[in-house]
Amino acid sequence: AHGGAGSYEHMLEAIKAETAIGAYPGSKLYRPVGTKIEYTMHLEGLDIVIKLGGIHGSLERKVIRSDRNTVVRDADVVSYYPLIAIKHRIFPEHLGPEFCNVYDRLRSRRVALPKTSLDRTTLKYALLVPFGSSNEANGVFYDPAYMLKITMNGQLMLCMLAEQLANVKGIELIQVNTDGVTIRYPTTLQDIVDKIYVWWQRYTGMELEFNDYRVMHIRDNNSYIAE
Repeated sequence: AHGGAGSYEHMLEAIKAETAIGAYPGSKLYRPVGTKIEYTMHLEGLDIVIKLGGIHGSLERKVIRSDRNTVVRDADVVSYYPLIAIKHRIFPEHLGPEFCNVYDRLRSRRVALPKTSLDRTTLKYALLVPFGSSNEANGVFYDPAYMLKITMNGQLMLCMLAEQLANVKGIELIQVNTDGVTIRYPTTLQDIVDKIYVWWQRYTGMELEFNDYRVMHIRDNNSYIAE
């Protein structure tokens, strides 16, 4: 805008030359050589695939059970992507830091409501809209840099949690997904597991909620039943 007529088009051409972003704003990002941007990390027997939009990894064709001596626990971040923006002050450049303040007020309203409230559900979708449309060229929240700051930081923070858990002998990684980590561990390690969760929440500013499963029937990352 400050460079006069044609500067926006020039900027897009420069971005395309560096990242092969595509023919128009909002196109999928690729490496300059034309390959997809993704990476597979191997962590204690689990293949974790990192892509631009999320992180996914799961044991396959397994039945995972808990018993009196073993816990199967899923830890998910509450409103993960909105919370990253709020706590780490990440916002669409054209909207400024006040975006985070408004976002925080919406989230506080949602968290204060009971889970059965329809207003809570409405606010959930309101919180998802800014990120969901951050790569829509004609959307009010369009800012690919904002989108990537959310997804990349989110994935790296989950990798950090998964790594700390996997470093403890006896803890088995079951799944690592967009907003959480599922593990199996003996009850004798409960104190260590709790300390890792507390440390990670303090370090990242995120908030975890937990579900314990009796059994998981897993085909793959996209197809499983948890009881």
